[in-house]
Amino acid sequence: MNHHKKPLHLFWALIALISGIMIQTTYAFQFETLALMFVGYALCITIGAYWYTRAQGRSVRNITRALYGLYVLTGALAVQHQTTSLAKLNAFFCKQPLTVEGIIINKYSHDLTAGKWNQLTTLDVEIYSAAPQPLPVTSTRIQCFVKQTVALEVGDTIMIKNIQAKKPPQTPASGNPSFHLYLQKEGYTASYFIKHNQITLLNRPQKSIRRWLWNQRQTMFTSIIKQLNPMTAHFFATIFLGKKEPTSSQELRPLFSYWGLAHYLARSGLHIVLFISLWSFFLGLIPLHRRIKIICLLACCIIYSALSWASTPFYRAFFTFIALQLGSLLDYTTSFFHILSLICILFLLFNPLHLFFIDFQLTFGLTFALSWITMVSTRPAEGDVSS
Repeated sequence: MNHHKKPLHLFWALIALISGIMIQTTYAFQFETLALMFVGYALCITIGAYWYTRAQGRSVRNITRALYGLYVLTGALAVQHQTTSLAKLNAFFCKQPLTVEGIIINKYSHDLTAGKWNQLTTLDVEIYSAAPQPLPVTSTRIQCFVKQTVALEVGDTIMIKNIQAKKPPQTPASGNPSFHLYLQKEGYTASYFIKHNQITLLNRPQKSIRRWLWNQRQTMFTSIIKQLNPMTAHFFATIFLGKKEPTSSQELRPLFSYWGLAHYLARSGLHIVLFISLWSFFLGLIPLHRRIKIICLLACCIIYSALSWASTPFYRAFFTFIALQLGSLLDYTTSFFHILSLICILFLLFNPLHLFFIDFQLTFGLTFALSWITMVSTRPAEGDVSS
């Protein structure tokens, strides 16, 4: 019996989406132009599909290739909308000094051994109010660097006085993404170096889910530090928890680079696979129904994600695993290559700027290559009776 090749519609849709992002980045079409092209192309496809199926009496499957043009335009619209919105917000923060109010959603404290600052506190703040001009959007995120440790907690509502962003630099001559583009990819409108006296605490809620999760992460990391020697603890936290301290990273990276293993410091899918394998082994020793084991494994991975510091490679592996396990739970036939294509499409739809950074390119590029090789090598030969 002949073996039919699996359709790769999602993969080619992904290629079309990436093409649209690249075209828009190169030529910078206006939103109105892209919208008219999208509507016109959609109408042409609709009319063509009606004529093709009614007048010709053929299946609509034969015109699915025409839909890839919509993915090209969708990619262009997505990156145009993101860059335009962020450019307007950045112009707002650069225009004049502002007093803003927001909620601390994350906090990092570092002890630095080099440079003019001995301590550095980084605050991720979700801004929802600004003065004297009102904020042009419902909310946005900024990153604040404070010279010393501040007595603020995640979940606090604060006011920051007299901040003004600098005009972002142009793209470097090397062609690599600028730091400003990196901030935009991470979801920040701007970054500031501020003084302690510019911050005023407005409210500290008694209960906060964000603060509870942050405290649990810090408690877990502190307990690891106490149980292990500092180098081993930072090594474990870097690989399995995604927490990268500046001082420990500077000490570990030369050692890994010497042996060509620096890529292991990036928290990728390999580490979540080890985590899943361990829990799968332990759950396999318990006489439970298959679906109960899947639910337990999903719960363990969600807790692991909530209590660790995530990254793009980790999210890729995490969401792919969740999709595969949900398919197994619901008794759906799943394809790793198709799910990976879908996850990549969703990444680029919500944040097209991911495409221009090496972490996204490597984690998806290498995984696609390995998945393609596996899919081709396990495909039965043409004319194989056993297939």
